[in-house]
Amino acid sequence: MRGPLVTHMEELLSLASFGEVVNALPAHSARYRNRPDIAWPPFADSEPLAYGLVWRAENAAIRALAQTVRNLGPLHL
Repeated sequence: MRGPLVTHMEELLSLASFGEVVNALPAHSARYRNRPDIAWPPFADSEPLAYGLVWRAENAAIRALAQTVRNLGPLHL
């Protein structure tokens, strides 16, 4: 069964805190969006998630951000 439609993360977290939904999120979500009313059990058998930059239109600011990310390289936790 599918749950209610959510349009942003805070709405998802509010519904989870009320026990209305369950959703799998990356481990860093617990660190950046830690809330005492939500449990964050780990998924020990799942593959790591890969992230990348995505944009709709290219401009000088986007090219500079993309170059900065390439220069910094991956973040290893």
